[in-house]
Amino acid sequence: MLRNVIEIKYLKTFSCVAKCKSFSAAAESLFITQPAVSQHIKKVEAHIGASIFDREEGFELTTEGKILLKYTELSLELYDQLFEELGKTKNKEHYKIAVSDSFSTELVDEVVKAFRILSHLDLSLVNFRNPRDLDASKYDIILGVTSEPSR
Repeated sequence: MLRNVIEIKYLKTFSCVAKCKSFSAAAESLFITQPAVSQHIKKVEAHIGASIFDREEGFELTTEGKILLKYTELSLELYDQLFEELGKTKNKEHYKIAVSDSFSTELVDEVVKAFRILSHLDLSLVNFRNPRDLDASKYDIILGVTSEPSR
């Protein structure tokens, strides 16, 4: 039975060895020792229960190695995308905007469009009917119509 978890560092090592076709070149590229590369590859092979390199043919991938490389590349790409996207969220400013039901929808659309042009901003919009039901301290911007008492 396959164990479902292979550490990402082992997959990175495997990918590098597959590209370099050499343990020592991969070690140099990854800034680790050649024995560490060998251990990573042994651990990957133990996880999948098969050899991933045909060493008699000079570092050619076995059938299992080809399958593993295909999914390793996809996984590493997703892994990079994950941390890229997470990094973007840390740089975003979040604004909470309350909009009165009586406020011009065209104007709200223009305001939202202007905010979205600034890619580092994240918006939350909440509609309200009665300003007395709104806790103004929870919002960065409130769009509404106030009426002056008649004199």
